[in-house]
Amino acid sequence: MSDADDKVPNPDETPEPTPAPEAAPTPAPATPVNSEPVAAPAPAPVTQPVEAGPEEVDLEKAVKHTRSIFRSVWFWVIAGPVNLIIAALVIAFAFPFIFLGFPEPPAGLESVKKAVVIDKFRQAAYGYENGKLVSRYVVLTGDGDHDTPVGKFKITKKDKDYVSRQYGDPMPNAVFFIESRGIAMHSSFAVGFKWCAKLLSGHHPYIGSHGCVRMTPWGSHRMYKFGDFGTPVWVIDTRN
Repeated sequence: MSDADDKVPNPDETPEPTPAPEAAPTPAPATPVNSEPVAAPAPAPVTQPVEAGPEEVDLEKAVKHTRSIFRSVWFWVIAGPVNLIIAALVIAFAFPFIFLGFPEPPAGLESVKKAVVIDKFRQAAYGYENGKLVSRYVVLTGDGDHDTPVGKFKITKKDKDYVSRQYGDPMPNAVFFIESRGIAMHSSFAVGFKWCAKLLSGHHPYIGSHGCVRMTPWGSHRMYKFGDFGTPVWVIDTRN
């Protein structure tokens, strides 16, 4: 027997503690290759009240609007002077009736059913019925070399499509009151500016007709219907 086997344990002898086995280290978690870090979840967006911003510009509508503006400007550039001329003519045509008043009716006018009075000073004609004024017209009487005679006459002839034998000019709605001299009231487009010039120039002798009483187409049409055969026509000049 060996000495180790013969050794008897002593009860008073404290046994040496047996060392505890060392714990194996905990392996670290493996990091995957080429892996990106996981981002934290984004917070929920806070809803803000949306303010109304400017509307998007419609290019096609903008172009159309610009074109309409240019057309309007172009129209008024052309039509503006024309409108001024028309307004001046309207004012001028109303001038003898508003500012110059009406002539004193000739004696004996109240006793006839119809009558026409032509005032060379006012360059206007007046229609009377039973002594009352019923119509008024602007006219253009004769110039210095072809004066319209003053006096009392009467309508002797009417021709709606008359053409002057002396001058070859058309005289629509001709109402003759001095037929022997070919003097009549008739339509003419040469009334407007010449009428204004004659009246405003103090009856310049070079402005006027060849003796006839020119009227606007509208006025001559009404006079043609108004005047009857035998209707008296007074030609007066209230300057004298």
